[in-house]
Amino acid sequence: MLSLYLLGLLALAAQTRLRLPAIRTSRAAAFPATVERTMAAAFGRLPLGTARDLLVRLVAAAEPLYHDQGGQSSRRGRRDVEKLVAVACRAAEGLADLERGIEAASDEAKIAQARVLRDGLAARFRHAIAGLHQLRAEVVDAGPAASEIARLVAALDEDAEAYAAARRELAAPGPHS
Repeated sequence: MLSLYLLGLLALAAQTRLRLPAIRTSRAAAFPATVERTMAAAFGRLPLGTARDLLVRLVAAAEPLYHDQGGQSSRRGRRDVEKLVAVACRAAEGLADLERGIEAASDEAKIAQARVLRDGLAARFRHAIAGLHQLRAEVVDAGPAASEIARLVAALDEDAEAYAAARRELAAPGPHS
């Protein structure tokens, strides 16, 4: 229910071009304050588009899973979901930067390389979202999908580093400049 509410708020923000911090006060905090601040900052910097949409979907998938994790045995599961959301915020900003770089670049080889990286990162987001849905469906903290979250955090973080390097490469003057 809260996820639908969040999605509704984000759709309203997209229609009126508001940023999440402007509407944050109207939604209950779903994650710890540090994660909420990370999300608010990321959504505040993200333009409308693929990166923002993928982050919205990931947060919507993570939120109910985070709240379903109860008791001592699932502290690790909650921490992993928190880490995934925080890393996804950084990766979404990298994805948005890549998209802006592609639009601004003139070197076809760099554009092609950046598109491959962008598509890979978008696929990684979709995989993470699917993993969160799978974990939620299992309803068992120690199921095989629980370890998948930690692997996704590491993979998404690694991809974000690679995309940061690609952004720097796109910004560097090309051989034909």
